[in-house]
Amino acid sequence: GADTLWGAQGDDTFVFAASHGADVVADFEAGDDERIDLSAIAEIVDFTDLVANHLADVGGTAQIQSSQGT
Repeated sequence: GADTLWGAQGDDTFVFAASHGADVVADFEAGDDERIDLSAIAEIVDFTDLVANHLADVGGTAQIQSSQGT
């Protein structure tokens, strides 16, 4: 679905399933020990592939794109 994800206080891990849809992580803090787990997205094979083929700057925000959603 199209979900908005919010973490709690402290470090968070946002986990995306294979059929994640168009989801938004609303409070990801770069530099903290926060993580985005894309291990269930088979088409994203590693970080190099993510950056080269699935990551876009959209209006100053990072957008991860896959065939299952953004």
